[in-house]
Amino acid sequence: FFDWLIQFCWIVRQRMGISNEKIRYILQFFFDKGENASQAAENVNSVFGPDTVTVSHGQFQFHCGNFDVKDYSRSGRPIAKNVDNIMYIVESGRHLRTVLITQEIKLARKTVWNHLNKAEYE
Repeated sequence: FFDWLIQFCWIVRQRMGISNEKIRYILQFFFDKGENASQAAENVNSVFGPDTVTVSHGQFQFHCGNFDVKDYSRSGRPIAKNVDNIMYIVESGRHLRTVLITQEIKLARKTVWNHLNKAEYE
């Protein structure tokens, strides 16, 4: 039993308003009941709709007493802040080259270029 590993990968349907954390609590319940991954996925999908939970390897695991179900914030660059910074720089000096903007914000030139294209700046 010590080596038993259940791994889940799920796709949460936003229209249902159900969080990943809630899905993990439900999956933990079925794990505690002694059900395997396929049985748990079938039960969750019967209530919340098909493809709410899919069984696969590598995404989520209850392993040997590790029942942490909380959603933790992920590291990474705050996208909205970067876009706001790009737009602020462009609006204050419209004739700047993308190289100067990338040096100022410390983003890849392609990223800056993509955001400028989305905002319809040429």
